[in-house]
Amino acid sequence: MLIHIAIYYDTHYPGLGSNGTLSRGNYEVDSLEYTIDPNREASRVAKIACDKLIRENVNKVTLNKIIYNETNDITDKVRELYISRK
Repeated sequence: MLIHIAIYYDTHYPGLGSNGTLSRGNYEVDSLEYTIDPNREASRVAKIACDKLIRENVNKVTLNKIIYNETNDITDKVRELYISRK
């Protein structure tokens, strides 16, 4: 099953300020997990996408908003995943 995820973020350039950016795409989710708790499964997949985005960007990245399927805001859930990882 595919869901659409949009990640709104800022990249910070030393001495030059920041730039607002959007990354979006369709991502595969586990259908069973999505049926049980769609926000949790979408957050798990969004975190993987954010990790890739952060690795690929040489500048500091600030995640502003993460939405799946155009209307579901999962920003706080994804941030919780980053906090619980430490």
